[in-house]
Amino acid sequence: MNTRCLTVRPIQKSGECLTSYLFRAEYSNKVSALDIWADIHRGSIHTLRNDQFFRLDYDVNVFDHKKIVSLLKTSQDAIISMTYYGISYKFFDNPAIEIERVYLMINAAIDSQKRKYCPICVRQDRCFYLICQVKEIEICLNHLVKLQSACPHCQKQVKYSDNVFKNKDDAICVNCKLSLTNKVEDIQGLGYIITQERFYKDWNYLLNPSLILTKVINNFSLEQSLAIKLLFITQSKEERYIRSRVNLLSVNVVKNLVSLIRSNRETKKVSIGDVISIARGLNITLEEFSEIIVPNTYIESLFIKSEQVEPDVCHAHWCKFFNKKGKMTKINNRVEPRKKGVRYPFYYYCAGCSMRYSFHPVNDTWDEIDGNIQLVEKVRELASKGLTRSQVSKYQKVNIFRVSEIFGYLAYHSFLPSGIERKYIPQDVIDNSLEYFKLSNMRYDSYSETKYKDMQEKFGWSLIEYSYYYANNLVQEYFMQKQSSLKKPLKKYDSLEKTVSEKVNNMVTSELTISLQQVAAAVECSEGTLRTHGLQEIIISCMESQKSFRLNNEEKELRNKFDKYTSQAKLLNLQITYKSIYHHLGRHRDYINKHYPGFSNYMARVVHTHNSMLKEIALQKKRSEVKQAVAETFSRNGILNTSLVGRQMGIKYVRVKGYAHIKTMIISEIEEFLLR
Repeated sequence: MNTRCLTVRPIQKSGECLTSYLFRAEYSNKVSALDIWADIHRGSIHTLRNDQFFRLDYDVNVFDHKKIVSLLKTSQDAIISMTYYGISYKFFDNPAIEIERVYLMINAAIDSQKRKYCPICVRQDRCFYLICQVKEIEICLNHLVKLQSACPHCQKQVKYSDNVFKNKDDAICVNCKLSLTNKVEDIQGLGYIITQERFYKDWNYLLNPSLILTKVINNFSLEQSLAIKLLFITQSKEERYIRSRVNLLSVNVVKNLVSLIRSNRETKKVSIGDVISIARGLNITLEEFSEIIVPNTYIESLFIKSEQVEPDVCHAHWCKFFNKKGKMTKINNRVEPRKKGVRYPFYYYCAGCSMRYSFHPVNDTWDEIDGNIQLVEKVRELASKGLTRSQVSKYQKVNIFRVSEIFGYLAYHSFLPSGIERKYIPQDVIDNSLEYFKLSNMRYDSYSETKYKDMQEKFGWSLIEYSYYYANNLVQEYFMQKQSSLKKPLKKYDSLEKTVSEKVNNMVTSELTISLQQVAAAVECSEGTLRTHGLQEIIISCMESQKSFRLNNEEKELRNKFDKYTSQAKLLNLQITYKSIYHHLGRHRDYINKHYPGFSNYMARVVHTHNSMLKEIALQKKRSEVKQAVAETFSRNGILNTSLVGRQMGIKYVRVKGYAHIKTMIISEIEEFLLR
C-alpha cells in the first residue's frame, strides 16, 4: 500500500488508542489496518502479524515515526498520546535508552491478550480507549457498566486485532457477525465503584502527557528522583533517612532503591506499581505526590554510611563475662531464620556462656535473641529443687530433648548443685568432643531431637552424653560459625518459578528481549535470587530458543532480500560483488559466516553461478567480435595476422601482456577462418 491511498483521515479522539484509530482509518479508506501498519512498519517483517498488533499501542519501535506522521498528517506528540509510551517520560530522562524496561513496565500493567471495551462507549464513540486496557480497570466510569472482552452471543473473545468497526451503525463480532454492544452488565456495590474511581484518577494522570510525577532533584536522573521521593514519603517525610522507619516497602526494595540512588546499578528500580501502590497506601493522589518537595537534608542523609555499633555486654548473670565489655565474638557469613518476624543484620556470641546477641533492627536495642537466658534460669531453678528432666519438660511445656540440652549446659558450666550436677555428667568424659561433631552434617538450627539421634546413631551416645558434649564452648562456637545452607524464607519466592515462567512467556509473546537482567526486573528480584533458586537454566533455555527463532526469521529475511537483489542483477545482466551484497543486506561478512554458514554457502553458489554465466556471455560476445574482425580484416587487406585483426578491433598493441587472452582468441579464429 502507498501512503497516498489514505485519503480520509479520521479525527483523533481524546484518550483513543492508536490501533483503534487505524481501525477507523481502515473503514474510511477501505484498506486493511495491517496494510497501513505494513506501510509504516519498521523492523522485521515477521512482526507483521495479527497477534502482534497490540504492540502498536506501546512499542514505538514497530513503526517509522516520519512515515506515520506523514500518513496521518499529524504531529509525533499526537501519535505518542495515542500510546502508553508517553508514561515512560514520567520515569526516564531518555526512554529510548531504557527501551526494554519501558516495554516490560507497560506490558505488566496492560492486558494485551484481549480487547476490553465499554459497549455503550463503542456504540456511541466507535473507538477503543487506552485506559480500558489497563488490567485493574474493570468498569466504564462514564456509564457505570462492566467492561467486556467477549461477544455476548458466541462468547468468542475479542482479539486485539479484530476490527469491529466495519459496520457504520454498530460494532460487529468478527466471528458471529452479531452486535457486541446490545448487552451491558450493571455494577453492584458503591465501594467497588469508589475503588475504580481511584484507579481511573491514577491512570488518567499517568496517561496525560502534560503531567509529571516529579521534578528532577538536583543532579539526579528522573528515576533516581522518583526513588528519593518514594523513600521520603514512606518514611513519613522525616528529615533524615533511617531504613528501619520506611513503611509500605520491603527491606529488599528499600535496599535496591538506595543502591539506585547511590550508584544507579541495581536491577530492581522504580516501577509504575511502586508509585501507584505507595500513593494509595498513603491515601494521596498522584498530583499530590508530584508536588511533594524532598529537603536537601534528607537527600544528604542517604549518602551517609551508618556506623557499625560496637557490641554491648553479656546479660547472663552466671557468666564470667557478665557486664564486661569486649567479650563478644561476631558470627560471620550466616543466613538465619527470622526470630519472631525479625531478621537480624548480624549476630554475636559470648565466649563465656555461648548466648547469642544482636541489635534489634527496628528499636536498635541490644539483647540476647534466642530467649535462652530466661529459659536457662527457670530450668536451673527447677533442677536445683530436684526436678528431673521429664518433670521440668512437663512443667515448662518444653520438648524433653531441648530440656536435656539445657541440663547438659548447666552441668558443663557447673551451674547446678554438685549433688544434682553429677547425674548429668558422663562417667568417662572425652576430651575431643568437637571432632565427633565435625563428623556430623547437623545444622545449628536443627531440632534438638534430630541432633541427638544423629549422634546416637553414629557414636552410640546417650542423651546425657550428647547434651553434655554439645554444651562445650568449642562445639557451640563451631556450629555458630559454620556456614548455613538456609535461604531467605520470603513468601514472594515460594512461587518464584511459576512467576518467572509467566513473565518469560509474556516476554516471548510480546517479542521482548529475554535476559537474566530483564527477567529479574520483571519479577522484581535480583539476578542472584534467580540463580539461587535454580531458575537461570530456564531463562537461558528460553533465551536460546528466542535467539534461534530470531536468527531463523532474520535468515529468511536476508535470503529474501538476497534473492530479490540477485534477480534484479540477472535481469540487468550486472555482475554481483560481495561488497554490494553485504551493503544491501546491512550485515558484515563475518556476522553472516558466523550465524548463517548455510546461507553463506548458498550466496557463494549463486554468486559464482551468476558471475560465471556473465563471464561466459561476455566471452561469447568477445569471440563474436573477434570473428567479425577477422573477416573484415581479410576482406580489406587480403592477409591475416594478429596485429591487423587487433587494430581492426581498436587495439593498437595486441601483443602486450594485458591482451594475452584476446591474442589467443584471434589466433584461434584466424586458424579456423583459413581452414574454411
